[in-house]
Order: sequence, then C-alpha cells, then structure tokens
Amino acid sequence: MTEGRAIALCSFFLFLSLGALPRHPDYPPTAHTGGFGEPTCRQCHVGDSLNAPGGSVRISGVPANWRPGAAYPVVVTLRHDSLARAGFELAARFRPGGRAAGILIPYDTLLTTITPDSISGIPYAHHTRRGTRIEGGPARWTILWTAPLGRGGDVEFDVAAVAANDDNSNLGDLVYTATATARAPRSRR
Repeated sequence: MTEGRAIALCSFFLFLSLGALPRHPDYPPTAHTGGFGEPTCRQCHVGDSLNAPGGSVRISGVPANWRPGAAYPVVVTLRHDSLARAGFELAARFRPGGRAAGILIPYDTLLTTITPDSISGIPYAHHTRRGTRIEGGPARWTILWTAPLGRGGDVEFDVAAVAANDDNSNLGDLVYTATATARAPRSRR
C-alpha cells in the first residue's frame, strides 16, 4: 500500500469514528427508500436497527385502486417517543419493474420538494430543511400524487424516514420504512 493511500484510508476511518458522516438537511441523496432493492437512510444515519421499537412511519391516503389522472393527497407520518428532528424520502413506482408511476407534487413547498434521480429519472419526494423541524407530536408531510393517465399495473409507494436526535451528527438517529400499494384500475367490460 502506498503512503498516500494509507493516509487516505486512516483519514476515512478517523472521519467515521468522529461521527462526521454526511448530513443532508436540505436534499437527501435520492434512491434511499428501501424499495426495489434501494438502500435506506441507514447509509448515513447510524443508530439502532431498522424499524426499531419506539417508532414507526406510515403512508396514508394511497387509494385501494387508483383511477387514471386522479389526484390523491398522500401523507407520510413519522412517530417516535423522542422525536427531535425528522426527514423522509418517498417514491411511487409501478410493480413489477420499478419505473416511475404518476406525478409527485409538493403540497407545501416550505416542507417538501421533489428531486428526480440523476440516473433513473425517478422522482423522489423528500423534506426541505424547514420540513425537518418538529413542532411537537409526530412529523407529517403531505405530497400530492397524480395517478398515471394510462394503465400500468399496481403502484408501490416506498418511504424511508429518519427520527433524528438533533445533535448535529448522524449518530443515534433511527430509520423507519413502510410500503403501501394502490392496485391497478379494474378493466371495464
């Protein structure tokens, strides 16, 4: 091993040992919902096991059967016993295959935004910096989902959310995941 490589490796481990993992209060990295083989926020946030006791995330507002072109308010709710700050990332994709399904629109642009993945083009709804603040009680974010215009199959919504301890590090944060499914429109005969 070269001296330069050894120094870089030691610096990396020192970086990790100090808890200086990258923070993403404004724009988390895309493709971290846990769905379709993606990693979760645990790539950066270090705490207890995934979906540890004491907390949960839920996706509500997803219709049992989606109608082409219909708009649905989809709400992500994160609960934890000691929630100090929070964040989330959500995607809506066709099953099987995982291509983007419909359109995601922020309900409140101060709290949420949409970022397309630079590789897949799949749009991901997520928190803004202001959207990580908790005013007491659970964290809630609302996204408007407009269903696709044509047929395409069942739509899977995947979310990963972080219950953060707000200590300016990624240590001690807890990550929760959930999935909800909207069935494809029934064919009319």
